[in-house]
Amino acid sequence: MAIASIAQSADSVQTDPWLSRGRGLGAAIIILLFAVFACWWNALDADFVLDDHQRIVHDVDRIDSLWPPQDVLAGSQRPVVRYSLALNHALGGLEPAGYHAVNMILHAAATILLFFVVRIGGHALRTRGVIRLDPGGCTVVAFAVALIWAVHPLQTAAVTYVIQRAEVLVALFGLLSILALLNSVTSAHPGRWLIVMVIGCLAAIGSKPTAVYLPVLLVAIDAMVLGNGLGGAIRRRGWWYVAALGVVVAGLELTGALRGLIDADGGLSGAGAGVQGGGPLEYALLQVGAVGLYLRELVDPSAMSIDHGAAVLDTLVQKTEQIKQELGRLPPVVISKLSALLKKGINPTALQQTMAEIDGVDQDEAYKRTQSLLNEELEESRQRQGELAEEVAKLERFLKK
Repeated sequence: MAIASIAQSADSVQTDPWLSRGRGLGAAIIILLFAVFACWWNALDADFVLDDHQRIVHDVDRIDSLWPPQDVLAGSQRPVVRYSLALNHALGGLEPAGYHAVNMILHAAATILLFFVVRIGGHALRTRGVIRLDPGGCTVVAFAVALIWAVHPLQTAAVTYVIQRAEVLVALFGLLSILALLNSVTSAHPGRWLIVMVIGCLAAIGSKPTAVYLPVLLVAIDAMVLGNGLGGAIRRRGWWYVAALGVVVAGLELTGALRGLIDADGGLSGAGAGVQGGGPLEYALLQVGAVGLYLRELVDPSAMSIDHGAAVLDTLVQKTEQIKQELGRLPPVVISKLSALLKKGINPTALQQTMAEIDGVDQDEAYKRTQSLLNEELEESRQRQGELAEEVAKLERFLKK
């Protein structure tokens, strides 16, 4: 009953924040637009890099016409991106500045949509009593979030690396879908907004297959931000979410994205990916590591690079292989034992530091220093785990061999 009451309250708000007008709102939008163009203006002087050459310059015959659309989009897993590149080519040929300008404009549009999404979502939470902010406070928070989004260094690749326009378009259409859902709650014509929501999902999946999450995100926003709960969200707009999911699945099938992932016998690769020869599972594991990397870059932009390389995202086993190469001066049996111990918990950072110190010394000295490191690590392990006898036995067996 409580959930139903909250849901009814959320859906009965009479004041639509989208329709609010005022100098403050207009000033916020102008400042956000200025911030985007001031921050990224120098991208207009940039050239094509990495996959830009492969997808634009070398594939120019695929984007040198706008009609018929099916010819332009044939074989593309990102048809929205492909057609936007064709529009760029129609307007300015292969001049990089025009492509960078479009990326900037799309980023500016996504920034404004984010501003309204956070603002209206904040109003919904305020109306339900979840947060204690007045309408002006919601606008200030929305402005701050959008401003950080607009100029954060993590946006560099998406805005300045032309082919990463896919990321900007996914954000743009994803935010459009969310905004449409939020506005459908207070609109006199909710169906129109919900149609926009479904179209946004279709455009997002046509920009990049990573938009597959969007229908689930929309349901979560309905349930938690609008306060309808999962059951209420399904009862109120369930068929619309089914439609959103349907266009996403259809988009994956029509573009061949799903089949391309499953059938990637030759591996997945790109100019900056460095994963050629890896299958779908290996690629998926790299993405798990990428999440941690991006979270770090969110607070430490100095870690950013246009091409980190696959080694940064390696699993522990891959790290072990890298260390084994650094230990190539040691006897093979020692390397084998070190590898086994690394997998069981020996600190790879300390080991790498020690190997750097022994660079240039003979094998006997390297062997002694490696033994010393292992002794220290095993001693610490003994103290932590209270297994002195077992650890000493392992060390003795290791040294004997």
